[in-house]
Amino acid sequence: MTAQARTSGGRTGSALALACLSVVAVAACTGGDDPGTTPVQDTPTTDLTITLQSIPGMGSEPVVHTLTCDPVGGDLDGADAACAALADAEPDPFAPVPETEQCLQVMKGPGEITVVGAWDGVDLDAVFTRHNSCESDRFERLVSMLGIEIGT
Repeated sequence: MTAQARTSGGRTGSALALACLSVVAVAACTGGDDPGTTPVQDTPTTDLTITLQSIPGMGSEPVVHTLTCDPVGGDLDGADAACAALADAEPDPFAPVPETEQCLQVMKGPGEITVVGAWDGVDLDAVFTRHNSCESDRFERLVSMLGIEIGT
């Protein structure tokens, strides 16, 4: 289908398509070798703030890390590995424990991790604890996936 056929009006559609193509061409061509231009930086598809609280051996103040993917960045040690692990994660590592899950009511220790931001372009606000066997397993998977070292 042509650009003109997709738009609502004959020559106007053609002009609009040409204008759009010009904008795309300019955007694609800027940021090259010309020192007067700056490449446009895409917004990361993953942009997380990870807050660790009440974790033995980490002190009484929360510890905050950042992680971005595509491009990889932030202050989390091992950001490349963490981004790779998140990209390969199945099922969703931030999903809450299903209400139908049967969990042992055994607290495996103090600790809470809050993750807010965006993961793969989707808004995220998740809390991880060790309040029962299911929550603790979820907590440990996240710690392992992100490469966070914590006390037990």
